[in-house]
Amino acid sequence: MPDKPLPRVEAELVVFLHSFNVRLATHHVKLGISAEEVATMQSNTDNFVYLVNLSRRVQDTRDAFSRFKDTALYGDMNEPTPPIPVFPSVAPPETISPGIIPYLKMIIRKMKSSLNWTQQLAEEFGLWTDHPSPNPASIVPLLSGSALPMGEVGIKFRKYRREGIHLEQRLKGEQTWTSRGNFTRSPIVIAPGGKNGDPAAFEFRARFTEDDKPVGNFSTVMSIVTTP
Repeated sequence: MPDKPLPRVEAELVVFLHSFNVRLATHHVKLGISAEEVATMQSNTDNFVYLVNLSRRVQDTRDAFSRFKDTALYGDMNEPTPPIPVFPSVAPPETISPGIIPYLKMIIRKMKSSLNWTQQLAEEFGLWTDHPSPNPASIVPLLSGSALPMGEVGIKFRKYRREGIHLEQRLKGEQTWTSRGNFTRSPIVIAPGGKNGDPAAFEFRARFTEDDKPVGNFSTVMSIVTTP
C-alpha cells in the first residue's frame, strides 16, 4: 500500500500527533504496542507541542530584542528607553528525551510489521494515500540570489516543505565545492570570500537536508558576481 509521508510542517505535525495518539490508544494492543510506549508517545506529543509553541515565542522575543538593541545602539538620544524584552524560560511539561520524531517513526514501523496491520488501519491513522509519492530525487531546492555590498550575497531558497537545505559554493572555474552549512530559513546572507575584496564570480548549489544531513540531488548551479 502507498505510504503517506509524515507532515513536514510542525503545525501540521501537531494535528497529526494528536490524532495519532487517539487511535494508538484504541488499537495498540492488537498492533503489538505496549501501554508504556503509548504513554511515551503521549509525553513526547506534549513536549513537541510545547517546544513548537515555545520556539514561536522565542522568535518573537528575539525580534523584539533586535529592535531593542538597534534602538539602544543607534536610536535617537531623545527617544524613551524601550522595554527590555524578556526571553521565556524553558519548562517542558514532561522530561525531554531526544528523538521525538525518530521515536514516532519507530512506533509506526512496529505497527506496520504487525500481522493485524491493514489498509483500513493505515487510512484511520492517516498513513495511507491513494497517490504514490513522487520520486524524492526529482525534487530539488530552487535557489535565487543577488550581490550585496561589502562582498556579501543574499540567497533565497524554496525547500518545498522540507527540513532545510545544505549549501555549497565554489569560485567559478574551480572543481572543488566548499560547504557553507545547513539553513532552514530563507533568505540568508553570507560572505563567500574572494581576494582583497575584489569582485569575484561564485557558484552555489544546494541539496535538501533530512535529520541535518544532506540528501537527494543537487539544485541547478546559481552564479553570482560579488561587489566591493
